[in-house]
Amino acid sequence: MAEGPIMVGFTASPGLLGAMIRAAEASGAVSHAFLAWDSEAFGGRMTIGANWNGLTVEPFEALVHDRPLLFATPADLWPGVRALRRFINSHYDYAALLGMVAVEAEQHLRGRIIRNPLASKADFFCSEYVTAVIRASQMTILPGVPPGSVDPADLFKWVCDSNNFKEVAA
Repeated sequence: MAEGPIMVGFTASPGLLGAMIRAAEASGAVSHAFLAWDSEAFGGRMTIGANWNGLTVEPFEALVHDRPLLFATPADLWPGVRALRRFINSHYDYAALLGMVAVEAEQHLRGRIIRNPLASKADFFCSEYVTAVIRASQMTILPGVPPGSVDPADLFKWVCDSNNFKEVAA
């Protein structure tokens, strides 16, 4: 069975956590990043990403109420998903999410991004996972910034500014 190309997706989750993430980023545009593809095996669009319950695969319909944005790329992101498959069902990296407070403070106060002091090598938060997949697929993304220090707004800006991605209908 063939699986479609992977797209990068974003939402502005309406809940408290999403609002807190958007406030910390100061952009207010997005608060969650994920990957999506059209799956013949599942009979519809699927997603993979770091969600509150860990790095999980779920139907795209679970995100529809959060007004997702999708971006297609001619680059093949499946190598990155395969390279990180051992992390599927791992825990959400809540500690690193807390560590992003230090990253965001440094970015706002000094204009530079520091290494997230609480990032795990075994768990992910949303934009960290998507960044790791893109890099494991041999694409250059936010050079010099560790995946655990990439917030959804920085990833969104990079995707929007990249010539390798084009917004598509969700």
